[in-house]
Amino acid sequence: MGVMYSLNDVRTIMERVEHQTGVQLNLELKQNNRLQKALARCISKVQTRNGVQVSVIPVRMEFGKTILSVGDYEIFEQIVLHELAHAIANKIHNDNCGHGKRFKAVCKQIGCYNTNQQCETEFMEAIQKAQVQIKGTDKSKYTVTCQDCGQVYSYKKECQTLKNIRANNGICTCGKCDSKRLVVVKNY
Repeated sequence: MGVMYSLNDVRTIMERVEHQTGVQLNLELKQNNRLQKALARCISKVQTRNGVQVSVIPVRMEFGKTILSVGDYEIFEQIVLHELAHAIANKIHNDNCGHGKRFKAVCKQIGCYNTNQQCETEFMEAIQKAQVQIKGTDKSKYTVTCQDCGQVYSYKKECQTLKNIRANNGICTCGKCDSKRLVVVKNY
């Protein structure tokens, strides 16, 4: 399977958002195939003077092959918008805004909806399908993904664990981060 989206598609979205907000980002765009848990990331340069932060300058956005291969344009666009929201918030406020109020205000301005349970589940399902297609070797019928840390578990057949996760009875947790926010995807 070839890459469905490219850095040029990212640039098109970035230019639209720059025009919409009036904030010129001048970001380097890079594909980073080593990104596994993060789909994409915004990297800012923090400048200090005498140990005190004086500026935060967004310099680059990196995208893993999974997000460039996801089959759903809306999901691709939303993840790009999420990273752009980080860059814009950091540039406007000259600070690392994380996922706080300033970041959320920029999300709202540029049309990046913050994840609710349904959107997050749809994102995880589409991303999991893209990961399976990239690997091409995953023959697991079911995949369970932790929504908090991204840990993926594969199952060849229906079992009680999958039933417990679907029932959301609190019995099953992620082995990595102990989260109960697990999503089951049937791959075929």
